[in-house]
Amino acid sequence: MTTQNQMINNIINAMELGNTAIEQHRPEGYSWYEIAKEQTAKFATAHNVSPEVAALVLAGASRSCSVWESFKRADIYLSTGTVYFAGDYIDSLLERYRISGKMGSVTSPKVSAFCHNVLNGDSDVLTLDRHAFSLAIDEKVDTVNDTLAMKVRRAYHTVGRETGLALSEVQSIAWIGWRSIDPQFSFHAAECGRHHADVFADFTPLDYLEAVAV
Repeated sequence: MTTQNQMINNIINAMELGNTAIEQHRPEGYSWYEIAKEQTAKFATAHNVSPEVAALVLAGASRSCSVWESFKRADIYLSTGTVYFAGDYIDSLLERYRISGKMGSVTSPKVSAFCHNVLNGDSDVLTLDRHAFSLAIDEKVDTVNDTLAMKVRRAYHTVGRETGLALSEVQSIAWIGWRSIDPQFSFHAAECGRHHADVFADFTPLDYLEAVAV
C-alpha cells in the first residue's frame, strides 16, 4: 500500500521529469491547459461548433491515446458524425449536455474536470485520470475505488500547496513527466509518424492543429 507521503513524493518526482521536458522543448514557458484552451477554441471555430461541444468531443475521443490522436479522432467525429472507437460515448456526452447543460458523464468526474480546464485554462479544478492515479502510486491503475481516489486527490492538493501551483498545473506537469517514461509512448509516437525521442512533442495540444489545416 502506497503511503500518503510516497504519493506526494511520486507526484513531485513526476513533475521534475515533466519540467525537464518542458525546459528542453518549450524554454519560453508552457502551460498545457492554457494552450489547450486556445486550441479548443480554434478547433471549435474550424468545425463551427461551440467550445463546449468541442471540449466534450475531445474529452470523449481522448481515451487511451496521445493528444495528437485525440485531435485526429475528434476531427473525424466532427467531420463525419461518427468514429468507431468512441462515437457512442461522445454521443452520450453531447446528449447529456444538450438535455441538462452539464459537462461530462454521470459516472466520470474526470471528463467534467477536463472540460472545465480546456475551456477555462489553469485552475484549481483537478483532472484525475488513470495516469494521475498511476503516477501517484507508481504502478499502472485500471480501476479506482473511493478510498484511493480520496488519498490521491489529497496528495495532489498537498503538492499544489507546497509548490504554489494551480492543481491543473500540478496534474499536467506530472502527466508530462509520467508519459515521458511510459512504454506506450513509443507506440503512440510511431503510430503518429513521430520520433519518440522527442518526448514532449506528442503531448502538446499545439501539434495537431499546427500540422493539419482543419
